Amino acid sequence: MSIKMNPEVQNEIEAGLQEVYQQLEISYNRINDFIGNVFVPINCICSTNLPSPSFNQSLNLCVQQIPSSTINLENQLLLKISPLVKVMVSKQVQKVEQTLNKTQVKLTQELQQKIINFQETQLKYEEIIKIKDQEIGQIKNQIKEQQKIEIQMNKNSKDVEFLKNHPRDVLKINQGDQQLINDFKIKDQEQTKLILDLRNKNERLMIELKEVEQQKVESEIKLRQKQEELEKCQESNEKNEEILKQLQQQSIVQEWQFSQSLTFSKTYKHNNLQVTQNAKVIENAQVGWCCAICDQMIPKNGIIYFAIKIIEKGRIMIGIGFRDIVQSKEYYDCYSIGGGTYNIWDEGYCYNHDQQDKTEEVAFSYSINDIIIVEVDINNKYITWKKSSTNQSFALTIDTSKDLYPCVHLSGQSKVEILNQLPQ
Repeated sequence: MSIKMNPEVQNEIEAGLQEVYQQLEISYNRINDFIGNVFVPINCICSTNLPSPSFNQSLNLCVQQIPSSTINLENQLLLKISPLVKVMVSKQVQKVEQTLNKTQVKLTQELQQKIINFQETQLKYEEIIKIKDQEIGQIKNQIKEQQKIEIQMNKNSKDVEFLKNHPRDVLKINQGDQQLINDFKIKDQEQTKLILDLRNKNERLMIELKEVEQQKVESEIKLRQKQEELEKCQESNEKNEEILKQLQQQSIVQEWQFSQSLTFSKTYKHNNLQVTQNAKVIENAQVGWCCAICDQMIPKNGIIYFAIKIIEKGRIMIGIGFRDIVQSKEYYDCYSIGGGTYNIWDEGYCYNHDQQDKTEEVAFSYSINDIIIVEVDINNKYITWKKSSTNQSFALTIDTSKDLYPCVHLSGQSKVEILNQLPQ
C-alpha cells in the first residue's frame, strides 16, 4: 500500500538525510586526507637515490606495517562515525515524529469540529424539513376544502340558473322564499369572495411549497457534501496514523541497532569465559565472578538499548563498565566500589563503581528465561535496567568521564545471550 506523505514532512525528512550525507562525506574526505598524508612522505623517501641496505630493510618493514595500521585506524574512525550517523538519523526521525504528532492532533481537532458542525447542520435541516412537511400537509388540506367549496358553488350556480330560466315559478314563490333567495345571494357572494381568497392563498402556498422543495433539495446536496468532506477527513487521518505508525516502527528498529551489532569480546574477558554463536552467547562453568566486556563502546550521544536473556543461571550480574579499570583487575571480582562497573545482581541487589550509599540497594531479581533490557543515556548520565516480563525497573546515575562498554559477570554454571531485537 503506497502512502502519500505530507510535502512538509517529506521535505523535512529529505533535509535530514541530506545533512547526514554531508556529514558522511566530510568524514570520508578527512579519512582520505589522513591516509594521503601518511603515504606521501613514504613515497618521497622511497624515491631517493641509493639508500643503504639497512635503511631499505627498515623502510620495507614500515611499509608492510602501514596498510594494517591504516585499515585499523580507518575502522576505528568508522566505529566513531557510525554512532554519530545513527544519532543524527534518530534525531531527524524524532523531529518528523513530533511534526506528525502535531499534525495528527490538529487534524483530529479539525475533524471533530467538522463532525460537530455537520451534526448541528443536519439537525437544523431536519427541523426545517419537518416544519415544511407540516406546512405542505396544511396546504393540501386547504386545497381539499377549496375543492369542496367549489363543488357546492357549482351546485348553487345551477340552482340560480334554474330560477332565472323559470320566472313564472319565481313569481309563485312567497315572500319567505324571496328572503331565502336574498340570503342565498348574499351567501353566494361571500363564498365567491372566499373562493378567490383561497385561490390566491393557494397560489402563494404553491410558491412556498416549491421554495420548500428547492430548499430540501439544496439541504440534501449540502448534506452529501458534508458527508464527503467527513469521509475525506477520516481518510486523511487514517493515512497520517499509518505514516506515524511506520515512523515509530523505524524509530524502534534504530533504537535496537546497537543491540543488533553488540558482541561479547573474545579478547577483553576472563579466560574461564567461553564466547560462542557469533559472539552473541557467553558462558562460564567456574566458581568466582568472571567479567566479560563487549566489543562495542556505548555512543556519547543519544540513548541506546541492549537486551540480555538468561539461559543458564548460577550467579549473574548485568551492566556496563570502564574497560581499562576492568582490564587492570584481570576481569575478576570487579563489581564493587572501585571495580569500574555498574551492575544489578540476579538476587535483586545493585553493585556499582562509585556510589557507596547505593551499594546493595534492592533492585529486582531475575532468573532463567528472563530478559533484561538495559537503557543507557550518556548525555543525561544514567542507566536503567528493566525486566521485560514484569516491567520492573531500576535506575542509577553513572560516571561518563571515560568510555563505557556493556558487560556481564558470571559465576558458576551460567550462560547468557545478547538479543538482536526487542522481545515481543
